[in-house]
Amino acid sequence: MPCCGLINQRATTTTTVNPRLGFTENGSFTYSHSGDPCLDFFFHVVPGARPEKIIQLLEKAWYHNPLTTLKLIFNLRGIRGTGKSNKEGFFTCALWLHD
Repeated sequence: MPCCGLINQRATTTTTVNPRLGFTENGSFTYSHSGDPCLDFFFHVVPGARPEKIIQLLEKAWYHNPLTTLKLIFNLRGIRGTGKSNKEGFFTCALWLHD
């Protein structure tokens, strides 16, 4: 029986993300990033976010998953309950795409 007693010789490694802690606007502890750049883009691109921060998050998300990032960009502009209604954030991302 050739399959009995065989051990999978491929090493499996797991990486643990040790996210840094930050603070909310109320002064409570929170994680400053999730480990998924697209999720970070979704939660951190809010009205009033600095364009430099938006571009930084956008570049990381785009490198991670371009299609999901494109969907998230259009979600920024969605109005009437279909998105975040974040016009400035959307235009910042659209100009980045254009360049």
